[in-house]
Amino acid sequence: MTNQVPHELTDHATICGVNMSFLRESFEERAKKPHHKVTHTPEHGLSVRMKSGYMYLKEQKDAIVLTAASDRPDKLFKLKGTIGKILKELQPDTFQELQWANASDVGALPPNLQLTRVLSVEPLGSAFVRVRLQVPNLSFIDETSIHFGIALPPETGNAPEWPYVNENGNAVWPKGDKAFHRPVYTSRTLYPEAGEMDFDVFLHESGRISKWIKQLQPGDRMAMIGRGSNGGGLLDNDKVLMFGDETAFPAIAHILDKLPAGAEGTVTLEAENGADCGYPIVAPEGISINWITRGKDKHLSEFAKEQCSAAPDHFLWFAAERQDAMRMREFFRAQGKDPQDAYVRAYWNRNG
Repeated sequence: MTNQVPHELTDHATICGVNMSFLRESFEERAKKPHHKVTHTPEHGLSVRMKSGYMYLKEQKDAIVLTAASDRPDKLFKLKGTIGKILKELQPDTFQELQWANASDVGALPPNLQLTRVLSVEPLGSAFVRVRLQVPNLSFIDETSIHFGIALPPETGNAPEWPYVNENGNAVWPKGDKAFHRPVYTSRTLYPEAGEMDFDVFLHESGRISKWIKQLQPGDRMAMIGRGSNGGGLLDNDKVLMFGDETAFPAIAHILDKLPAGAEGTVTLEAENGADCGYPIVAPEGISINWITRGKDKHLSEFAKEQCSAAPDHFLWFAAERQDAMRMREFFRAQGKDPQDAYVRAYWNRNG
């Protein structure tokens, strides 16, 4: 393939038996979702922007050449997996024929999974634990893509069955009673020169992670999955309103460390014991922090609605329980706001 794409890392595949117009219509429909955009260029044909990078489709004789392009190996692997899933939905027979030119070795661990070593486990305030890891490859996570996954094998007492790469270049994870628990967490601080990273865990009364973290010791191994997408990391906006419960504190603290000079706004933090939870968050000059107590003060989403109405030119950052996030999305849509002016996410689900 001769056409060049503006990304350092690429892979290519050729598919037959599928109509370009059909793919164009399908991807244009998909582009109605956030983070997706379809454009047409003479050089690349059809360009599809996705969370982990770009996909280009170009007609060549009786086939279509796919080019997956991204800026990191883990993101490129995730992007190719996403493309495979889309093709499987649209054209199952074509998916079976999908072969990437630079596919990972069949049967190998997925490129976005790596084994880390626990360096320390320390209590943080009254409800958190800070874990420091030695990470073989920190390139999958940076100041804008701050989320990652933890892969906990099932508690069967047997050796885990690890995920592997199949013939189509996708990661295959064990299912049923062999399935891994894969919660998502936030890097708190990166130490690139040492290859180390801190992340904080909010302790719940029950759950796999709380049980696991209480048994975690220095020297233990932990499987980490690179997320490969922007997880609400750096904000370019200098006017912000941020809201979160305990599950969002690490992300908020990370972002506050990196806000642009002169930023202004308010951060509202909801915890069971308010500021007495002891989680360390420092705001730069111009950003005020407001602690509220769950069950005593107004609901977090009510604070968010009031402040957004009073400061409509501020970027909204909101992360909490699923129902709370849904309420904020509905409110934001009702105000006629551009979705690009907000980051609203569910960090946990009250119903499991």
